[in-house]
Amino acid sequence: MLDGRPPVPRDRLRSADARRLYEHTAVGTKVTITGSGT
Repeated sequence: MLDGRPPVPRDRLRSADARRLYEHTAVGTKVTITGSGT
């Protein structure tokens, strides 16, 4: 944004997808068990 360029949609999509996958994978379950998840 400082450069006046919009954020890379691919990066954002990848991040969202990765987060969704994380929540749906064993890792997400682990986070939920530990109570670190939202």
